[in-house]
Amino acid sequence: GRIEYKTMAHQKRNAKCSCGSEKKYKYCCLRKDWTFTSQRDVSQLIDEAGMRGLEPERSERDEAERALHVLAADPRTTKEDQLNASLHLIQLAQRRGDHNSALAQLDALVVDEHSEARLQTMFLRAISLTQVGSHNDAAAVFDTLLETPTASRKSTSGFWELEAGRTYNLAGRNEDAMRMTKKALSFFDESNDVEHLTRAKSNLAFMMMDSED
Repeated sequence: GRIEYKTMAHQKRNAKCSCGSEKKYKYCCLRKDWTFTSQRDVSQLIDEAGMRGLEPERSERDEAERALHVLAADPRTTKEDQLNASLHLIQLAQRRGDHNSALAQLDALVVDEHSEARLQTMFLRAISLTQVGSHNDAAAVFDTLLETPTASRKSTSGFWELEAGRTYNLAGRNEDAMRMTKKALSFFDESNDVEHLTRAKSNLAFMMMDSED
C-alpha cells in the first residue's frame, strides 16, 4: 500500500515534543518524521537533514545521514534534490573526518561546469585534499576556485579565502597564505563575524611568526 508521509515544519527542533514526552523534538519524534507528501517537501526535508548534520551530537549526524540516503534514493526526488543531498552527505563525511570517503563521493558526482554547485564541489574537494595531506593539489584547486569573480560568490568569499590561506600556508606558499587571510579578515570585519574574524587574526599572526623564522 501507499506509505503515508508527513512534514516536520510544524515543530521546532529544540522545542518540547508535541507528543507529551517532555523531550526535545529532535530527540523524540523527529526520528519518526523523515517523511514527505509532495515534491516541495522533499527539498525541505533534504535541507532540514543537512542542518541536522551540523548538530554536535554524533547520533544526530548519523540520523541525518540515514535520512539523506533515504531521500536521495526515493524515485520522486529530482536530480537537483539528489545533488543537494549528495553535497550534504559529503559534508557529513568531512565532519566525521572521513576525507577519503568525501573525495570518493566528489569523484562520483556529475556537476555542470558552469553551475553554482561546481564551485561548492571544488571548495569541498580542496578542504578534503588539505586534510589528507595533498596540500599542493588542494592549493591548485583553490587557485582555480578563487579565479571566480567575487560577485558570484559574495556570501562565501571570506570562508573560501580563510581556508585557502590555511592550505597555501601548508603548501609553503606563505605570501599567498597571508594575502588570502588578510582578505578573509577584511570580509569578516565588514560582516561583523567575530568568531571567524578571531580565527583569521590568529591564523595571520601564526603565518607572520612563521615567515620571520
